[in-house]
Amino acid sequence: MEKFSEIAGEVPITEPLQGYVTSTINSKLFIGSLAAAEGIDFYRGARIKYIVTAAARLKVQIPSVNSDQPFCQLVIADLDDHPCASLLESLRKYEVFAFLDDAFGISSDSEAAGNVLVHCASGISRSASTIIAYLICRTKGRISFDEALVLVRQNRPSANPNIGFRRQLELLEKIAVEEEDYETKEGNPSSSKSEKESVTCPTSIGIQCPVPLSVANSILERAAAQWALEKPDVMREAVNDRNAANEAHEKLDLLEEEWAKIRSTVSGGLVAGSTSAIENNQIYDTENLNTLLQSLKILLDTNIEVPLDHCQDRVAKTIFRAAKQKAERILNEIEDTNRILK
Repeated sequence: MEKFSEIAGEVPITEPLQGYVTSTINSKLFIGSLAAAEGIDFYRGARIKYIVTAAARLKVQIPSVNSDQPFCQLVIADLDDHPCASLLESLRKYEVFAFLDDAFGISSDSEAAGNVLVHCASGISRSASTIIAYLICRTKGRISFDEALVLVRQNRPSANPNIGFRRQLELLEKIAVEEEDYETKEGNPSSSKSEKESVTCPTSIGIQCPVPLSVANSILERAAAQWALEKPDVMREAVNDRNAANEAHEKLDLLEEEWAKIRSTVSGGLVAGSTSAIENNQIYDTENLNTLLQSLKILLDTNIEVPLDHCQDRVAKTIFRAAKQKAERILNEIEDTNRILK
């Protein structure tokens, strides 16, 4: 599937889910963009049978591959890629977990199972968030948000839930872990399961018990309700991150201007052959340059790298990364100039 890497990537779910469900999973799961959802060569190569379209208003022209075996498609028709969009409620409303279980042959006839494509417009936020939510709930938090994101990014490095989705998925993980801790403490796994979903192993350390669909849906429902009740101001958080990124970039621009003036003076002196003047600091102000160097290092360490590590807003991250690249370039130029003049 390497030739389709720009539009889609496989999410290795067989090993993570095995032991948490009673069925053997032979289906493959792919995450992709609209180009994957409309790509006839991709469908043939990946042998896709089930499609989850995680996008509002996205019109998908699914190619005709095999008229004898039509695709099964689920459209999450109200899910926008916006920090304020209710990801969890949309997944609950459209019964996404049940659809994926059917696709994997977990809670239905395994002969009807097939490979799955979960896609959105770009294959970055909504599709990734849908898959991560499923993994968290289907394992009752034994796969964390971070671990699930690593799985998704293994063959889709660009996968990146927006800040609102990330916060909802972190809440989902918290509630899933609470569910797991409660059942472990009580030693009484959830009841009211179908025969196919019934728990077949005891709850104990080192033994992984299957997670019924009813439990996964219960975790999702609780998380969706709590998010609706306690919904944090994710847009304010995003705006704060973007303001901090812009402020850091503005400070960097000012330092770059200082460096440009110093470099112009140094270059002019070297061209004119005035090395003695440079050495006497008549043209080349060593003290000012060292001050600039220290200011750049502090800015890079404190105002760029630290917030970049903690920032979750994609726009702010882009600004921080651009600032980091510029700061590192200027630092290298200053150090190169120092070596030449020593």
